[in-house]
Amino acid sequence: MRPQIATATTTAITAAFLTTAAMAGDLSQVTTEPVPTAPSTDWSGLYGGLTLSKSTGSYFGDFSSAGTHFPAEEGDLDGVGYGLLLGHNWQKGKFVYGAELSLSGQDINGSESCPNDNFDCNAKIDRLGSLRVRAGMLMGEKSLAFATLGYAAADITASAKGLGLKGEHTERFTGFVYGIGMEHALNQRYSIRASVLKHDFGSKDLEVLGIAVDDFNADFTTLELGFVMRF
Repeated sequence: MRPQIATATTTAITAAFLTTAAMAGDLSQVTTEPVPTAPSTDWSGLYGGLTLSKSTGSYFGDFSSAGTHFPAEEGDLDGVGYGLLLGHNWQKGKFVYGAELSLSGQDINGSESCPNDNFDCNAKIDRLGSLRVRAGMLMGEKSLAFATLGYAAADITASAKGLGLKGEHTERFTGFVYGIGMEHALNQRYSIRASVLKHDFGSKDLEVLGIAVDDFNADFTTLELGFVMRF
């Protein structure tokens, strides 16, 4: 009986070994599914937004009358604004590019010395708009660093008052706007942004109270905060 028991025991051990090896071979064929990650933000498509801004800068104009030139000092500009954004993005991997229209109401004011001390010379910007291209790169899953460049237009009023007199001249100035910014997605639809923009306008000849203001120009830097919604 002992040889039979030994043979049975050997057979059982061999069968168990072969079964274990077969199971190990089957497990080696099993592939592990990747753990799903949170979807990255899709920046492509149409969007709109609201903005608040703070601007500081300067303006300048030379005064002349009856062929006499009166040098003027540079005036400071300072003020706030609020506006609307409308744009469209395209996305290719980590790169995002697009175009954007910005329209805003402004309360930017400035003053400088007049040639005649009896008068105050001022400048005011009521409206500002720009059409810009934008290009940027994703910084992680939800943040976009971008640069922007475009065409800008502003309604600028030069004025003078004193001795019971007041005169003003409003012109639409055109120029360029450029800057950098960062936008952060709160979720797939909403994001917040901050940007620093430089507005640089060309010069024009004006006339206020019969006094010529030659080469009147303005430029200013704007800190703009925005809330954006993707459609």
